[in-house]
Amino acid sequence: MLGHPDAQTQIFIVMAQSLASKLKTSDPAKAEAVLTAALVVESDFPALLIDRASVRDRLNDTRGAAADRAQFTELTRFSLDDAKEACLSPRLHRMSRDVALDMCDKAITDNADDVALHMRRGFLLQTMNRKPDAVAAYRRATEIEPSNPRAKYGLGKLLRETGEAEEGEALMAEALRADATVADEDEPMLEVRRAS
Repeated sequence: MLGHPDAQTQIFIVMAQSLASKLKTSDPAKAEAVLTAALVVESDFPALLIDRASVRDRLNDTRGAAADRAQFTELTRFSLDDAKEACLSPRLHRMSRDVALDMCDKAITDNADDVALHMRRGFLLQTMNRKPDAVAAYRRATEIEPSNPRAKYGLGKLLRETGEAEEGEALMAEALRADATVADEDEPMLEVRRAS
């Protein structure tokens, strides 16, 4: 129900996050202002706190970022200390795609040949409607582990969606020959299964 207070709050949060995400690179000071204004209304909303911490990092406000992270951890009991674990966490993805992507980038810096990290990064980029970057992430996963059917299927599906149907269909068919269940393991359904 759109009129329900929780629904209105969620819409408000998503709008603030979306605007801040668009401003994060080009004008981080404005992104911080948007998130700070939203936090005036929703002072203890973890997603806003962790997004603002990320923006404050860009502004070299280490003190402010640390305070936001500490409050985020206190509210959620979620630790960002292990970048790989944070990257692969569906829970963090639900709170902040931007921060989840930052964690994936950080984890890949330390584990450049980890297929799961590249696939997760690809999935996050896809959900952020950054399909060319998502294709590159899945392609990297298939380069690291050419026999991985999930990586091939994900890449094929993305290629098909971006207009490269022939290559996409071929990769999907190859993945299905290796593992017929890979089509059932669609990422959004995995998110639901992991969350429950």
